Amino acid sequence: MSCPYTSQQNGKAERKHKHVTELGLTLLAQAKMSLHYWWEAFSTSFYLINRLPSSVNPNKSPFSLLFGKKPDYNALNSFGCACYPCLKPYNQHKLQFHTT
Repeated sequence: MSCPYTSQQNGKAERKHKHVTELGLTLLAQAKMSLHYWWEAFSTSFYLINRLPSSVNPNKSPFSLLFGKKPDYNALNSFGCACYPCLKPYNQHKLQFHTT
């Protein structure tokens, strides 16, 4: 039984929720992205957590335990990156910056 008007007091679930939340917020902070992209950051954090080796099963990830094969780390991409759109067609004169 948990206390009324409080979140559930399940230690494992609370720790996992905190881990996912902290990793998602870290991804957003490192990429300098707004909270508007929280869904993509948290989905990426779930993806990464399931492919990283855990301390419970040394050198085994949840993905490898479930599917019986090692995860493909070549499919990983960077989360968030700088974007420099070409503004040359919209410039008023030739001395304006081509990108921002």
